[in-house]
Amino acid sequence: MKYVALIALLLVPAVAAAQQEREPPESTKSVLAAFALELAVPMAGHIYVGRPVRGLLPASLFVGGAGLIVWGAHLTNEFGGGDQPTGAVGLLPIVGGVALMGIGKVWGVTSATHAAVQHNRRVSPTLEITPDGRLSAGVKIRTR
Repeated sequence: MKYVALIALLLVPAVAAAQQEREPPESTKSVLAAFALELAVPMAGHIYVGRPVRGLLPASLFVGGAGLIVWGAHLTNEFGGGDQPTGAVGLLPIVGGVALMGIGKVWGVTSATHAAVQHNRRVSPTLEITPDGRLSAGVKIRTR
């Protein structure tokens, strides 16, 4: 019986300390800020929201499209001078690059704003009734 009392005396302060050391709830993220950051720099909106991996593919499309444009411009300059009538060789990579950049940018902006909305839903303030019938107000953090 002594050991049970001793264990109880040791556990009660530990449980109380664990309850007091909870982290404060996460703050909400601005959808407009996520939009503006992602519009300015690929992946910046995703990093702001805390989901950088989600922005890798759209950013890769954007950067790959820019690379295609540079390559197409190089081909156009290389084959477009002298006795060649046009520099149409590099036109296809340029058009494809512009398309890829557009797709990557639209996808990235849409994804970053959606990630901000999802984040805000997870940490939104809620008002609930607890199982014992009391009204409870606070922050409910939903798991993914």
